[in-house]
Amino acid sequence: MEPISTSTAFTKWFWMMVLALGGGTSVPLGVPPLPEDPVLARIAPEECLAYFSSAGTAAADPKSSNQTEQLLAEPEVRALAAEVERLIRSGVVQAANRQGAEEQALAEDGLTLLKPLLVRPMTIYVSQVKLDRGSRPDIRAGMAVSLGEDAERLKAALLRLWSAMLKD
Repeated sequence: MEPISTSTAFTKWFWMMVLALGGGTSVPLGVPPLPEDPVLARIAPEECLAYFSSAGTAAADPKSSNQTEQLLAEPEVRALAAEVERLIRSGVVQAANRQGAEEQALAEDGLTLLKPLLVRPMTIYVSQVKLDRGSRPDIRAGMAVSLGEDAERLKAALLRLWSAMLKD
C-alpha cells in the first residue's frame, strides 16, 4: 500500500483535534476506571521527564456510590455521548471527503484509533530530550496501549498513519 500524504490543511486540523480531544483532562475519562494493568504500570523508567497513565474506562454502573459514575450511566447521558461521537465522526468524514480519497482514508484510520486511545489503559512517558544546535532533537519516549480484542485492526490503522507521517 502506498503511504498517504499528510501535507494538507485538513490533516493538520485533524491531528490538532486528536491532540485536543485526547488531552482534555476536564472530561471525565477513566470514570469508572478499569483495574490497573501491572505491565503498563512498569513500562516507564524510574526517572523520566514526563509521565502520563490512564487505567482506561469501564462501563458506568448506575448503582455505584460515585455520583459521577451514576450520571454517566444515565440513559440520556449515554445517548448524548453517542450522539457527540457520531457528530464528530460525521464532521471529520465530511471534511475528509472534500479533500480527497487519501485524506478520507487517513481520517478513517485516525477515527479508528481515537476512541481506544481515550478509553483503553495506556502509559506515555518521555525519559530524555537532547537539543543540540544545528541537529534534530534526540527524544527518548514511549507509549503503550492495551488494545484488547481490537489489537490487530488498530495496529493496521496505526501502521498506515505512521507510514503517512513518515512520508512527509
